[in-house]
Amino acid sequence: MINVHPKSFFGDTYILDSEGRTILDMMSGSGVYFLWRYGDKFWQNFREDNLNAQNFYVTDDKLEVVGKLSKITDFPNVFLVCSGSEANDAAVKLSFKYHRQKGERRDKVLYAMGCYFGRTFGAVRCSQENYHDFLPQDDVFIPFQFNSVPKIVPWERVSALILEYLPSRKLEFWDNEVIKEIVDYCKRYDVNVIVDEIKCGLGRMGKIFGYSYWKDAMEFVPDIVTCGKPLGAGFPLSAILSSSKFSDVIDYRWHSSTYGGMPFISRIASRTIDNLTLETIEEISQFGRVALDNLKNIEGIRFCGCGKYWIIFVPNADIVHKKLLNRGILTYNINKENISLLPNLWFNCDHWSEFVKNFEEVLSEVR
Repeated sequence: MINVHPKSFFGDTYILDSEGRTILDMMSGSGVYFLWRYGDKFWQNFREDNLNAQNFYVTDDKLEVVGKLSKITDFPNVFLVCSGSEANDAAVKLSFKYHRQKGERRDKVLYAMGCYFGRTFGAVRCSQENYHDFLPQDDVFIPFQFNSVPKIVPWERVSALILEYLPSRKLEFWDNEVIKEIVDYCKRYDVNVIVDEIKCGLGRMGKIFGYSYWKDAMEFVPDIVTCGKPLGAGFPLSAILSSSKFSDVIDYRWHSSTYGGMPFISRIASRTIDNLTLETIEEISQFGRVALDNLKNIEGIRFCGCGKYWIIFVPNADIVHKKLLNRGILTYNINKENISLLPNLWFNCDHWSEFVKNFEEVLSEVR
């Protein structure tokens, strides 16, 4: 990264950095300011607050959010990007670069079926969903069944194994014994385990990350974790967290993200992380126990989740979703089989009771 802390613009094409140096800018924010005069009064105040520094520049705001993420997790390396899908793509690239730097030819990625990793090209290759059947196929991305150990594969050619802590398309958690056996294989063959925590991470499951439950059960920490959705609080920001084995692998040739970690968004992320206290996580965990007890008493449904992330299987889920919306309750629905619940931190037990009451009434109407 370039050791320049851009602070403001002036004139036609100059930057003033944190040390007071006047710098003639030949990068224009990696090209994004091409059509703007730096001294334009209409644009200047906003732009100085939201200076696009890309991954080439170090900025105080970016350093702050990266430092906070590293402090609350098990990972010394943090790289900021724009979306969860981009994070997963870049995580797979990082794994390939790691093995290539070791002089090894690895050309396979194992991915767990029933998981969802996004819709960029690399991410959808790790998918069995038929609406991407127009993409070319090859044998780089190899699927394996959920809650099973992929044994009949050329492990010595596998670079990474990617999965979600709670698979988006399933209604059950991974079995700890299965995960332990998968991890044993990956350690034996130096395969990097990537855990997608885009939905599960940053406190939603009642721990900092979902994999923390595996850490408690078997002292397992993934090689790479991707996180996103809550991090930017609605603004485009995700992160790739990686272990110390990648410290000498990460450089500008591996990945670059034009808008990853812009100052304004980094400040939002820093504030978001500040909300993630031990007390907050315990409150989320307690809420999850209440939700679990309530869901157990509702007939005709299956469910899976904890904390403030629940997937509920219910017949005619699309109709249930619409009827709840007519009552002023918004759920997440992607098919006719299930609805997902991802309420925010301040969604309390009174709000939950309101949902349960309406949900039970809607189920009675639909049956």
